[in-house]
Amino acid sequence: MRKNGLIPVYILKILSQTDASHRLTQKDLLQLLHEKYDVKISRGTLGSYLHELRQAHYISGERGIYRNRDLSDEEIRIVIDSVLFGHLLPQDQAKALIGKLQSLGSLALERKVRAIHELPDINHNNNEHLYEIMEALDEAIENHKRVRITSCRYGIDKQLHETSTRIVDPYYIVSDLSRFYLICHNDGSDDLGNRRLDRMAKVEILEEGYVSIRTLSSYAHGFDLGDYMREHIYMFAGESETCQLKIVKDHIGDFIDWYGTSFHVMEEDEEYVLISAKINTQALYYWVLQYGEMVEVLSPLSLREKVKAGLTRMLARYQA
Repeated sequence: MRKNGLIPVYILKILSQTDASHRLTQKDLLQLLHEKYDVKISRGTLGSYLHELRQAHYISGERGIYRNRDLSDEEIRIVIDSVLFGHLLPQDQAKALIGKLQSLGSLALERKVRAIHELPDINHNNNEHLYEIMEALDEAIENHKRVRITSCRYGIDKQLHETSTRIVDPYYIVSDLSRFYLICHNDGSDDLGNRRLDRMAKVEILEEGYVSIRTLSSYAHGFDLGDYMREHIYMFAGESETCQLKIVKDHIGDFIDWYGTSFHVMEEDEEYVLISAKINTQALYYWVLQYGEMVEVLSPLSLREKVKAGLTRMLARYQA
Protein backbone atom coordinates (compact mmCIF):
# COMPACT_ATOMS: atom_id res chain seq x y z
CA MET A 1 0.00 0.00 0.00
CA ARG A 2 1.28 3.46 -0.90
CA LYS A 3 2.28 5.55 2.09
CA ASN A 4 -0.15 8.30 1.07
CA GLY A 5 -3.02 5.85 1.39
CA LEU A 6 -2.22 5.56 5.10
CA ILE A 7 -2.23 9.29 5.82
CA PRO A 8 -5.71 9.25 7.48
CA VAL A 9 -4.48 6.43 9.74
CA TYR A 10 -1.34 8.38 10.60
CA ILE A 11 -3.41 11.47 11.42
CA LEU A 12 -5.66 9.50 13.76
CA LYS A 13 -2.62 7.90 15.42
CA ILE A 14 -1.09 11.34 16.01
CA LEU A 15 -4.40 12.61 17.41
CA SER A 16 -4.92 9.52 19.58
CA GLN A 17 -3.96 11.34 22.80
CA THR A 18 -5.75 14.61 22.12
CA ASP A 19 -9.09 15.80 23.43
CA ALA A 20 -11.15 19.01 23.48
CA SER A 21 -8.78 20.49 26.07
CA HIS A 22 -5.57 19.31 24.37
CA ARG A 23 -5.61 20.06 20.63
CA LEU A 24 -3.11 20.14 17.79
CA THR A 25 -2.88 22.74 15.03
CA GLN A 26 -2.52 21.93 11.35
CA LYS A 27 1.08 23.12 11.60
CA ASP A 28 1.65 20.58 14.43
CA LEU A 29 0.12 17.80 12.33
CA LEU A 30 2.26 18.59 9.28
CA GLN A 31 5.41 18.55 11.40
CA LEU A 32 4.50 15.29 13.19
CA LEU A 33 3.55 13.55 9.94
CA HIS A 34 7.02 14.38 8.65
CA GLU A 35 8.85 13.43 11.87
CA LYS A 36 6.97 10.22 12.66
CA TYR A 37 6.06 8.84 9.24
CA ASP A 38 8.30 10.70 6.74
CA VAL A 39 5.19 12.11 5.02
CA LYS A 40 5.35 15.55 3.38
CA ILE A 41 2.06 17.06 2.19
CA SER A 42 0.76 20.58 1.66
CA ARG A 43 -1.53 22.38 4.09
CA GLY A 44 -4.31 22.16 1.45
CA THR A 45 -3.92 18.36 1.13
CA LEU A 46 -3.98 18.02 4.92
CA GLY A 47 -7.13 20.15 5.01
CA SER A 48 -8.83 17.72 2.59
CA TYR A 49 -7.97 14.73 4.79
CA LEU A 50 -9.19 16.56 7.90
CA HIS A 51 -12.46 17.44 6.18
CA GLU A 52 -13.11 13.77 5.38
CA LEU A 53 -12.29 12.72 8.95
CA ARG A 54 -14.64 15.39 10.32
CA GLN A 55 -17.40 14.22 8.02
CA ALA A 56 -16.91 10.68 9.35
CA HIS A 57 -17.03 12.05 12.95
CA TYR A 58 -13.53 10.82 13.78
CA ILE A 59 -12.24 14.28 14.66
CA SER A 60 -13.50 17.72 15.67
CA GLY A 61 -12.14 21.26 15.81
CA GLU A 62 -11.02 23.80 13.24
CA ARG A 63 -8.15 25.90 14.62
CA GLY A 64 -7.32 23.19 17.13
CA ILE A 65 -7.98 19.59 16.11
CA TYR A 66 -8.72 16.67 18.43
CA ARG A 67 -9.85 13.06 18.28
CA ASN A 68 -13.47 12.25 19.13
CA ARG A 69 -13.78 9.55 21.76
CA ASP A 70 -16.38 6.98 22.68
CA LEU A 71 -15.20 7.10 26.31
CA SER A 72 -14.16 10.16 28.29
CA ASP A 73 -10.92 10.23 30.31
CA GLU A 74 -13.04 10.11 33.47
CA GLU A 75 -14.83 6.95 32.31
CA ILE A 76 -11.57 5.28 31.29
CA ARG A 77 -10.03 6.16 34.68
CA ILE A 78 -12.91 4.48 36.49
CA VAL A 79 -12.31 1.28 34.53
CA ILE A 80 -8.54 1.48 35.13
CA ASP A 81 -9.08 1.86 38.87
CA SER A 82 -11.45 -1.11 38.94
CA VAL A 83 -8.76 -3.25 37.30
CA LEU A 84 -5.97 -1.79 39.43
CA PHE A 85 -7.60 -2.32 42.80
CA GLY A 86 -9.71 -5.36 42.01
CA HIS A 87 -8.92 -9.06 42.25
CA LEU A 88 -10.43 -10.13 38.94
CA LEU A 89 -7.32 -10.70 36.84
CA PRO A 90 -3.82 -12.10 37.37
CA GLN A 91 -1.27 -9.34 37.79
CA ASP A 92 0.35 -9.62 34.33
CA GLN A 93 -3.04 -9.60 32.58
CA ALA A 94 -4.18 -6.66 34.71
CA LYS A 95 -1.06 -4.65 33.76
CA ALA A 96 -1.58 -5.41 30.05
CA LEU A 97 -5.24 -4.37 30.23
CA ILE A 98 -4.40 -1.12 32.02
CA GLY A 99 -1.91 -0.31 29.24
CA LYS A 100 -4.60 -0.83 26.61
CA LEU A 101 -7.05 1.33 28.54
CA GLN A 102 -4.50 4.12 28.89
CA SER A 103 -4.03 4.14 25.11
CA LEU A 104 -7.72 4.93 24.68
CA GLY A 105 -7.39 8.17 26.62
CA SER A 106 -5.78 11.51 26.05
CA LEU A 107 -2.25 12.59 26.92
CA ALA A 108 -3.74 14.25 30.00
CA LEU A 109 -4.98 10.87 31.23
CA GLU A 110 -1.56 9.33 30.66
CA ARG A 111 -0.02 12.03 32.86
CA LYS A 112 -2.60 11.45 35.58
CA VAL A 113 -1.91 7.72 35.81
CA ARG A 114 1.83 7.93 35.14
CA ALA A 115 2.44 7.01 38.78
CA ILE A 116 1.09 3.53 38.04
CA HIS A 117 4.40 1.84 37.22
CA GLU A 118 3.69 -1.33 39.17
CA LEU A 119 0.42 -2.74 40.38
CA PRO A 120 0.01 -2.26 44.12
CA ASP A 121 0.60 -5.25 46.35
CA ILE A 122 -3.03 -6.31 46.18
CA ASN A 123 -4.14 -9.92 46.17
CA HIS A 124 -4.67 -10.32 42.43
CA ASN A 125 -5.66 -13.87 41.58
CA ASN A 126 -3.01 -16.27 40.33
CA ASN A 127 -5.07 -18.20 37.77
CA GLU A 128 -3.45 -17.61 34.39
CA HIS A 129 -6.24 -19.52 32.60
CA LEU A 130 -9.01 -17.12 33.62
CA TYR A 131 -9.64 -15.73 30.12
CA GLU A 132 -9.96 -19.15 28.48
CA ILE A 133 -12.16 -20.40 31.32
CA MET A 134 -14.45 -17.40 30.89
CA GLU A 135 -14.52 -17.86 27.12
CA ALA A 136 -15.50 -21.54 27.47
CA LEU A 137 -18.26 -20.73 29.95
CA ASP A 138 -19.58 -17.92 27.72
CA GLU A 139 -19.75 -20.37 24.81
CA ALA A 140 -21.52 -23.00 26.92
CA ILE A 141 -24.07 -20.50 28.23
CA GLU A 142 -24.74 -19.16 24.73
CA ASN A 143 -25.26 -22.69 23.35
CA HIS A 144 -27.15 -24.05 26.40
CA LYS A 145 -24.57 -26.78 27.09
CA ARG A 146 -23.49 -28.50 30.26
CA VAL A 147 -19.86 -28.22 31.35
CA ARG A 148 -17.43 -30.32 33.35
CA ILE A 149 -15.48 -28.11 35.74
CA THR A 150 -12.15 -29.10 37.25
CA SER A 151 -11.73 -27.15 40.47
CA CYS A 152 -8.50 -26.04 42.11
CA ARG A 153 -7.36 -24.54 45.39
CA TYR A 154 -4.22 -23.14 46.97
CA GLY A 155 -1.76 -25.37 48.79
CA ILE A 156 0.74 -24.33 51.41
CA ASP A 157 3.21 -23.89 48.54
CA LYS A 158 1.05 -20.88 47.49
CA GLN A 159 0.25 -22.53 44.15
CA LEU A 160 -3.08 -23.68 42.72
CA HIS A 161 -3.64 -27.44 42.58
CA GLU A 162 -6.43 -29.37 40.86
CA THR A 163 -8.85 -31.01 43.28
CA SER A 164 -12.15 -32.37 41.96
CA THR A 165 -14.47 -32.34 38.93
CA ARG A 166 -18.19 -31.66 38.74
CA ILE A 167 -20.77 -31.40 35.97
CA VAL A 168 -22.89 -28.24 36.17
CA ASP A 169 -25.47 -26.34 34.14
CA PRO A 170 -24.05 -22.80 33.60
CA TYR A 171 -26.45 -19.83 33.53
CA TYR A 172 -24.71 -16.53 34.36
CA ILE A 173 -21.22 -15.10 34.92
CA VAL A 174 -21.31 -12.25 37.46
CA SER A 175 -18.81 -10.07 39.29
CA ASP A 176 -19.15 -9.62 43.05
CA LEU A 177 -16.65 -8.11 45.49
CA SER A 178 -13.98 -8.07 42.73
CA ARG A 179 -14.38 -11.77 41.92
CA PHE A 180 -15.97 -13.54 38.96
CA TYR A 181 -18.59 -16.18 39.80
CA LEU A 182 -20.56 -18.69 37.76
CA ILE A 183 -24.20 -19.06 38.82
CA CYS A 184 -24.99 -22.64 37.96
CA HIS A 185 -26.99 -25.74 38.82
CA ASN A 186 -24.99 -28.59 40.31
CA ASP A 187 -25.90 -31.96 38.81
CA GLY A 188 -28.14 -33.86 41.23
CA SER A 189 -29.23 -30.77 43.18
CA ASP A 190 -32.49 -28.80 43.14
CA ASP A 191 -30.88 -25.43 43.81
CA LEU A 192 -28.33 -23.03 42.38
CA GLY A 193 -24.66 -22.85 43.26
CA ASN A 194 -22.04 -20.10 42.87
CA ARG A 195 -18.53 -21.04 41.76
CA ARG A 196 -15.52 -18.73 41.59
CA LEU A 197 -13.92 -18.69 38.16
CA ASP A 198 -10.43 -18.24 39.57
CA ARG A 199 -10.91 -21.53 41.45
CA MET A 200 -11.44 -23.41 38.19
CA ALA A 201 -8.46 -25.15 36.57
CA LYS A 202 -10.27 -26.00 33.34
CA VAL A 203 -13.71 -26.18 31.76
CA GLU A 204 -14.90 -28.80 29.26
CA ILE A 205 -18.04 -28.14 27.22
CA LEU A 206 -20.20 -31.26 26.96
CA GLU A 207 -22.52 -32.29 24.12
CA GLU A 208 -25.44 -32.60 26.53
CA GLY A 209 -27.81 -29.63 26.77
CA TYR A 210 -28.15 -27.96 30.15
CA VAL A 211 -31.15 -28.18 32.45
CA SER A 212 -33.35 -25.07 32.25
CA ILE A 213 -33.28 -22.90 35.35
CA ARG A 214 -37.09 -23.01 35.35
CA THR A 215 -37.02 -26.75 36.15
CA LEU A 216 -35.66 -25.91 39.62
CA SER A 217 -38.51 -25.65 42.12
CA SER A 218 -37.35 -22.30 43.54
CA TYR A 219 -37.33 -20.68 40.09
CA ALA A 220 -40.27 -22.34 38.37
CA HIS A 221 -41.91 -18.93 37.96
CA GLY A 222 -38.79 -17.19 36.70
CA PHE A 223 -35.38 -15.97 37.80
CA ASP A 224 -34.45 -12.36 38.58
CA LEU A 225 -30.67 -11.87 38.56
CA GLY A 226 -30.91 -8.54 40.43
CA ASP A 227 -32.89 -10.08 43.28
CA TYR A 228 -30.54 -13.07 43.39
CA MET A 229 -27.43 -10.89 43.71
CA ARG A 230 -29.05 -8.72 46.39
CA GLU A 231 -30.09 -11.73 48.47
CA HIS A 232 -26.78 -13.58 48.09
CA ILE A 233 -24.02 -11.27 49.33
CA TYR A 234 -20.69 -13.09 49.62
CA MET A 235 -22.14 -15.34 46.85
CA PHE A 236 -23.16 -18.15 49.21
CA ALA A 237 -25.56 -20.59 47.58
CA GLY A 238 -28.83 -21.90 48.99
CA GLU A 239 -32.36 -20.61 49.28
CA SER A 240 -33.36 -17.25 50.73
CA GLU A 241 -35.79 -16.78 53.61
CA THR A 242 -37.75 -13.88 55.05
CA CYS A 243 -35.69 -12.65 58.00
CA GLN A 244 -36.46 -10.16 60.75
CA LEU A 245 -33.65 -7.99 62.07
CA LYS A 246 -33.41 -5.40 64.82
CA ILE A 247 -30.90 -2.75 63.76
CA VAL A 248 -29.56 0.39 65.42
CA LYS A 249 -31.23 3.16 63.42
CA ASP A 250 -28.00 5.08 62.89
CA HIS A 251 -26.60 1.99 61.11
CA ILE A 252 -29.44 1.25 58.70
CA GLY A 253 -27.12 2.60 56.01
CA ASP A 254 -24.74 -0.33 56.60
CA PHE A 255 -27.58 -2.72 55.82
CA ILE A 256 -28.54 -0.74 52.69
CA ASP A 257 -24.90 -0.76 51.50
CA TRP A 258 -25.04 -4.55 51.29
CA TYR A 259 -28.69 -5.43 50.69
CA GLY A 260 -30.23 -2.36 49.07
CA THR A 261 -33.62 -0.89 49.93
CA SER A 262 -35.83 -3.94 49.32
CA PHE A 263 -36.86 -4.32 52.95
CA HIS A 264 -40.00 -3.57 54.96
CA VAL A 265 -39.92 -1.47 58.14
CA MET A 266 -42.13 -3.20 60.73
CA GLU A 267 -41.49 -1.10 63.84
CA GLU A 268 -39.19 1.68 64.98
CA ASP A 269 -38.39 3.77 68.03
CA GLU A 270 -35.78 6.41 68.77
CA GLU A 271 -32.91 3.90 68.84
CA TYR A 272 -33.85 0.80 66.84
CA VAL A 273 -35.70 -0.22 63.68
CA LEU A 274 -37.25 -3.64 63.11
CA ILE A 275 -37.09 -4.70 59.46
CA SER A 276 -38.13 -7.68 57.36
CA ALA A 277 -36.26 -8.77 54.21
CA LYS A 278 -35.79 -11.83 52.03
CA ILE A 279 -32.12 -12.81 52.40
CA ASN A 280 -29.86 -15.82 51.95
CA THR A 281 -29.45 -17.00 55.55
CA GLN A 282 -25.94 -18.41 55.12
CA ALA A 283 -24.69 -15.06 53.86
CA LEU A 284 -26.65 -13.20 56.54
CA TYR A 285 -24.98 -15.31 59.24
CA TYR A 286 -21.54 -13.95 58.31
CA TRP A 287 -22.88 -10.43 57.78
CA VAL A 288 -24.34 -10.44 61.29
CA LEU A 289 -21.00 -11.58 62.72
CA GLN A 290 -19.36 -8.66 60.90
CA TYR A 291 -21.90 -6.08 62.16
CA GLY A 292 -22.80 -7.82 65.41
CA GLU A 293 -22.65 -4.71 67.60
CA MET A 294 -25.48 -3.02 65.76
CA VAL A 295 -27.80 -5.85 64.63
CA GLU A 296 -29.81 -8.66 66.24
CA VAL A 297 -31.44 -11.57 64.38
CA LEU A 298 -35.01 -12.13 65.54
CA SER A 299 -36.05 -14.72 62.97
CA PRO A 300 -35.77 -17.32 61.62
CA LEU A 301 -35.07 -18.97 64.96
CA SER A 302 -32.64 -21.42 63.35
CA LEU A 303 -30.41 -18.54 62.22
CA ARG A 304 -30.66 -16.83 65.60
CA GLU A 305 -29.47 -20.04 67.30
CA LYS A 306 -26.68 -20.46 64.74
CA VAL A 307 -25.42 -16.93 65.47
CA LYS A 308 -25.53 -17.61 69.23
CA ALA A 309 -23.58 -20.86 68.79
CA GLY A 310 -21.00 -19.16 66.56
CA LEU A 311 -20.48 -16.31 69.02
CA THR A 312 -20.14 -18.79 71.89
CA ARG A 313 -17.38 -20.66 70.04
CA MET A 314 -15.61 -17.41 69.24
CA LEU A 315 -15.80 -16.21 72.84
CA ALA A 316 -14.42 -19.53 74.10
CA ARG A 317 -11.32 -19.14 71.94
CA TYR A 318 -10.57 -15.73 73.44
CA GLN A 319 -11.17 -16.92 77.02
CA ALA A 320 -8.77 -19.85 76.73
